Amino acid sequence: MSDELLEKLTVEYFYLDHGILIENYLELLKIAKVSESADPNHPHLGMNLFISRRALKHFVESRKKELLVHHSEEKTLELLLFATKNLKEIICDFDSYEYRPPNCHFYLKDYSHIGKSNVRILVENVNEKLEIVSIHFKKNTKKKKAV
Repeated sequence: MSDELLEKLTVEYFYLDHGILIENYLELLKIAKVSESADPNHPHLGMNLFISRRALKHFVESRKKELLVHHSEEKTLELLLFATKNLKEIICDFDSYEYRPPNCHFYLKDYSHIGKSNVRILVENVNEKLEIVSIHFKKNTKKKKAV
């Protein structure tokens, strides 16, 4: 799938009224193949990464509502596009990974060095495919200095 389509759908879903039904909501959009990872022991090396239109719309709707509390509409859309444009990087070059049985895999990427929030993605292994279930922004926590 092209980055342009993902960006187009993010913008389209951003301007939809909350709760509006979308066509082809079960369609899986291929993000990338997890093959270009800095970690040769990546837990999902070689698997294809997908997001459904429904999961993408849910991400945009939910985070839009949360972000508009403290950000302008323009800044909110910018943050949502930042996350969707970096889905491959977050999964392939993650900063932390957590597995919770039976099928929850959490990937976190720290973007504090560029002044952005951390992004955490929950994926599930469904029929030998990684499907993004949810995407969340995580607050950057200050690291305590050793005394």
